[in-house]
Amino acid sequence: MVELTVFDVLRGWEVGLTQPPVQRALTLLTLAYPDVEIDTLAELSIGQRDALLLQLREDLFGTRFTGIAACSGCGAPLELPLTTTDVRALPVDQALASRPPLVLDQDGYTVTFRLPNSQDLAAVTAPMANGLTAQAGADPDRLLMRYCLLAVSRDQIEMPVERAAAELPDSVIIAVSERMSEADPQADVELDLTCPVCGYHGSAAFDILAILWAEIHTWALRLLQDVHRIASAYGWREADILAMNPVRRQLYLEMIGP
Repeated sequence: MVELTVFDVLRGWEVGLTQPPVQRALTLLTLAYPDVEIDTLAELSIGQRDALLLQLREDLFGTRFTGIAACSGCGAPLELPLTTTDVRALPVDQALASRPPLVLDQDGYTVTFRLPNSQDLAAVTAPMANGLTAQAGADPDRLLMRYCLLAVSRDQIEMPVERAAAELPDSVIIAVSERMSEADPQADVELDLTCPVCGYHGSAAFDILAILWAEIHTWALRLLQDVHRIASAYGWREADILAMNPVRRQLYLEMIGP
């Protein structure tokens, strides 16, 4: 992982503004890991991807942050003070390691599958672009199986994978999904919540991509506003202002005044 410059992060933000979340993640990771092919990054499991994003968040903004969720009981906003250690389920040094296929025996079926990756999520969220037709009410887990199943047999008789994805019993689909979560814990981090208003206790999914992108978006808008103020006051070029040490840039802003 390389240390990103102000120019790198701004470039990633500009590109990501027009991209869906799955592509935004890859855009950020290609900047942080320029020596890794984008196809390799796209084939990482979602947990591996999120482990890299969590490390990127730590490098850009530090270890502490605040998670925000809505109480399922009363709707009150909840703030959770967290550190990156609190939500790290996979060491970053394992995030680029290859992952072997998984095998599950359930209800007479033997299923060989791999963990979902960014390519799979992109295909499921934009099925028409991949020659598939999304149907209203379609089970997202079953749709995902069409990409992650490698081999299926029933009573030792091989089944066509595409047909199996549609015909597997719900019990098998659920078992495969649970095994995926167990094998890729960084992709399924849950936060315990207790509402101080109504006392409701529950959990919420942790989404590092959503948190990191929101922070980058806020940072970029604030930085551009600062550049605008300094450029308006002194007539300096954007590149020169961005290249300044943040401390010096803040001193100029203070001298300009409100």
